[in-house]
Amino acid sequence: KIHAINYRGKDVVNFPMSLGDSCYSTPVLADIDGDRDMEILTGDEGKQLIAFDLSVLYDSSRVASPFQHKNVEHNAVYRFNLTNEQAGENTPIVKKNSFYLYPNPVVISSFKIRFTLNHPAKVTYRIFDASKNLRESKTFDINETGFPYEIPVDVSKLGNDLYIVQIGAEHNGKIEKYYKKLLVAR
Repeated sequence: KIHAINYRGKDVVNFPMSLGDSCYSTPVLADIDGDRDMEILTGDEGKQLIAFDLSVLYDSSRVASPFQHKNVEHNAVYRFNLTNEQAGENTPIVKKNSFYLYPNPVVISSFKIRFTLNHPAKVTYRIFDASKNLRESKTFDINETGFPYEIPVDVSKLGNDLYIVQIGAEHNGKIEKYYKKLLVAR
């Protein structure tokens, strides 16, 4: 069977899908026939390639990874909410424990800020050096909720040092701020 689990840990509608034979291969998400719908492809123990044509729009820019084990969470999530559940106004703007930086330490010229929003928000990231000087700041209006959102950050202009990364999320006049340490060690 192929399972698809939403961000609340529940089966997505029409899942699990039966394969008829054992399967241990990693599913691939793609649009193989050019109809703009998503297909799920996998192989079974009988050495057959199986394709399921879904009635879900395939947008490669919104697929975190077409291969399950290629992204950091090994979950092949795609960023649209498949449920009608809405977060209440008392729910935090940023999902608890979803904010992190990777890779950290940074040994190349960039890293990613990753978090999940419970509400659409204006999100600002700020990078401060050890002397509390603001080194970089950018703001984004983000409407995607319920799935991880990533912001790539170029640190090629920053020296090898310890920094503080702050994200601020604003929704309906409410502001939340979160902080993480970042080590740049190239």
